[in-house]
Amino acid sequence: MGQHRKVMGTSWSRFAAMYQGQVIKAAIIVLATLLAGIFLFVNRGQALIGDDEFIKSMVPPHSVATNNSRLASTDIPPTRELADKIIPVQARETTRIKREIDNVLQ
Repeated sequence: MGQHRKVMGTSWSRFAAMYQGQVIKAAIIVLATLLAGIFLFVNRGQALIGDDEFIKSMVPPHSVATNNSRLASTDIPPTRELADKIIPVQARETTRIKREIDNVLQ
């Protein structure tokens, strides 16, 4: 029986040494996957964002769309036409959102 334990102990230590790095890598992948799932759930559910933060967070993307469309340098006519259409629409949306912030949050 003692001999069997010695062989099993030696085998286990070899096994553990052989797969040690792979176990750590697998654990990291599992942990990262779980965290990504949690973050996705929290983000999609807007669990950490209230109404005030949500409406305030809408101004920068609309402003960026307006500025990028103004600054777009393109020789492709359909692209320039699209950019020219985006400018007034996004500018109106930005103004509307800012008004909403002033009316609702003040």
